[in-house]
Amino acid sequence: MNNQLIKDLEQIISFKSTSDNPKAMDECFEYIKTRLSQLPFELEEFSSNGKKSILWKSKPGKINILLNAHIDVVPGSDEMFTLKEKKETFIGRGVSDMKFTIPIFISVLNELFAEKKDISGIHLLITSDEETGGKNGAGYFVQNNKIDYDLVITPDGGENWDIVEKAKGVLQVQLTAKGKSAHGSRPWEGKSAIDMILNDLLELRKIFPEETTEAWKTTLTIGQIKGGEQTNQVSPFCQTMLDVRYIPEDGKEKIKKIITDTCKNSLVEYISEADPFFTDKYSNFISKWNDLLNSKNIKHNFVNAHGASDGRYFSKLGIPVLICKPTGGFIHSEREWLNKASFGVYALVLKEYLSCLIRF
Repeated sequence: MNNQLIKDLEQIISFKSTSDNPKAMDECFEYIKTRLSQLPFELEEFSSNGKKSILWKSKPGKINILLNAHIDVVPGSDEMFTLKEKKETFIGRGVSDMKFTIPIFISVLNELFAEKKDISGIHLLITSDEETGGKNGAGYFVQNNKIDYDLVITPDGGENWDIVEKAKGVLQVQLTAKGKSAHGSRPWEGKSAIDMILNDLLELRKIFPEETTEAWKTTLTIGQIKGGEQTNQVSPFCQTMLDVRYIPEDGKEKIKKIITDTCKNSLVEYISEADPFFTDKYSNFISKWNDLLNSKNIKHNFVNAHGASDGRYFSKLGIPVLICKPTGGFIHSEREWLNKASFGVYALVLKEYLSCLIRF
């Protein structure tokens, strides 16, 4: 494996680029800019609600491809921001989700230019807000630009070389109940907002039961409950946050109607929404990637994903979006890992894939 590839991964992991650390975000962006400074890119920096993104633009080509990644990560212990090697794996925050892509993109772009002296048709978009919804990064980019890419590659899902065909949509829902306070010994004199919320949650659980095994169905997670001021008081206020992951077959409006109609004791507010993802696995671009993996005997499947990614902003436009990444796991945990060999192979496969697509 290329030593520079590992060096770049080690450096990029070291930046504590969480949503509350803009300084680390800027440092990470500057490092990437330096590593790509020899390439004939035009840089476009933009910011939305304080979230920075950078687009590296080459000249138009016969085929135009966008490489997309995010540098923001969820919080972790200090030691997670030091890349560790353990037997056949790398361990670190973002090593699988999804900082591993940055060294690979840097390596592939530099190598292609060194060999071909031209990288026309390849753009690179790096954002800093995917973990908080992506609206100010990829979402803002799509909303404020004419998007005419033939293919988007965003390796933010599809663990173990699987190719994501569909992904669930997201609804984050806030339920609020207002009751009437009273002494805990005389509950009949008040009205418990906590009980009001609980009654609604019990009805929702009848429709969306707690899941104990993986299945392609709409799920509801009770993420937060806040309520009550004193143990010996009937609570006058309660609020809960729900995370709903709905399959495209159910549809957003259907799920919203079910929730609204079911919650008769609380105010329902839809705080955040994300569309489902879909890409055509029979499209020429996705088929070529699939064929390339098969030719190298890399085991993989087309899969449905439960989590969301920025790929949804592009798939909504009808653009083929390739979501597939090397072997890794335990993202967002203290055990986040990436297979070393798979990391190196992915860089080689991506370079070969881009070389086949774009005839310089």
